[in-house]
Amino acid sequence: PLDTRFGRANLFLIITLEEKQIKSHQYIENPFQEKQLRAGLAVAEHLSEKDPDILITSEIGPISFHTLRDKLIDVYEAKGETVKEAIDNFLGGRMERFKEPTKEKI
Repeated sequence: PLDTRFGRANLFLIITLEEKQIKSHQYIENPFQEKQLRAGLAVAEHLSEKDPDILITSEIGPISFHTLRDKLIDVYEAKGETVKEAIDNFLGGRMERFKEPTKEKI
């Protein structure tokens, strides 16, 4: 299933695409899942080290969103209930890029 949380997600899936085909994939555990404050920022920094072009998520807060955008990583709204559905929707052009964060700063 697709986790709707960003900073508190259990796992992240990194895929490498070539001509809309998955060439490789890697699961990464979230080492910041239990972090009390700014887990999203820590995850955004951690994932940006992997040099992704895009990130797909259901929700994202302002600090994480702007951190990723500052690193030229586009953030797309996940569509689907499973990771497979989300990937298929992205490859099929059925996702939109977030123009702003989805969650308010707490």
